[in-house]
Amino acid sequence: MSVYNIYSFKVLADNADKISMTNKVGDLLDVARRNRIVYMQNGDEKTMEANGDAIQTMQALLKEADNFTWTGNAKTNFDLLSESIKNYSQLRAIFHEKSIRSNALAAKLKQNDGQQYLTVLQKSL
Repeated sequence: MSVYNIYSFKVLADNADKISMTNKVGDLLDVARRNRIVYMQNGDEKTMEANGDAIQTMQALLKEADNFTWTGNAKTNFDLLSESIKNYSQLRAIFHEKSIRSNALAAKLKQNDGQQYLTVLQKSL
């Protein structure tokens, strides 16, 4: 086998690894988005935990992929993707913190909206 053939196989294997990694990141990004949307609808902490897990897994994959040889536009796009996921993670933490506060305030509002007194008043008339 010639040196060129060995090099060609190495390039193909590296590209296959890059494609596999980017597909995994894409799948995880879908999982993160879906769980964030479900959390926004129902406030279920399990979905927000799954969102965080997906983000952490993406970050780990991107850290591993930093060892790949990226050139030209691929390097630029890889760097932009890594930075975007980092920003997404930071914004997610802020969103989650604010949502917890908002949900607690909404529960207090519901407790203090006067509905129980209105019901008793209506029944007493």
